Amino acid sequence: MKSIKDIEKEVKNNNLNYNELLELYIKYLRIRLRKLKEYPSVKEEIDYYMNTSDINCYGYALRLKLPKYFKESFYQVMDFNVFDIDPGVLSGITDISTEKKLLNAIYSDLDILKIDYTTDKYDLSPYKIAVFQDTKQKYVTSSFPPDYHFCRLNKEGIWTYKNGYEGDVLVGNKPTSNEEYKLIKKISIKR
Repeated sequence: MKSIKDIEKEVKNNNLNYNELLELYIKYLRIRLRKLKEYPSVKEEIDYYMNTSDINCYGYALRLKLPKYFKESFYQVMDFNVFDIDPGVLSGITDISTEKKLLNAIYSDLDILKIDYTTDKYDLSPYKIAVFQDTKQKYVTSSFPPDYHFCRLNKEGIWTYKNGYEGDVLVGNKPTSNEEYKLIKKISIKR
């Protein structure tokens, strides 16, 4: 497997299309996630996530990063100059219009990243993500799916979430949505 430096050189030195960039981004994420400590820590990670507008609540929950060289390269090949880290983006799933489809997209992304997980509600793993979905949105389609939200349980035993791309990282003693979204699943992450 390539190193992160090799991946960076390949992205910077080639005129890659979207699929080639995505493949390299997934390889980058797999390498980066393997190097992380087993469980997330608010204290150790908050500075990065508070100072970036490239990662939303989903990326924060999964501890993803989007290096500048990837951001710039994706922006060059995207129609709207935006690379959204939405559930399903890594596995090519674009329809997250129902609870089942949203969860399928998340599970598919976790599988692509080779992240072990369980939905066993009795699992005692200290790293969990909580998945919320807006169930009150009218006129839902695959092109306009309901909004979603994610929280993460950290090794300190507290739940945190990033409030959108531009938002702060907020802390709570239970998984919370910044809106009145429905909690649809807690997933234990097994690193």
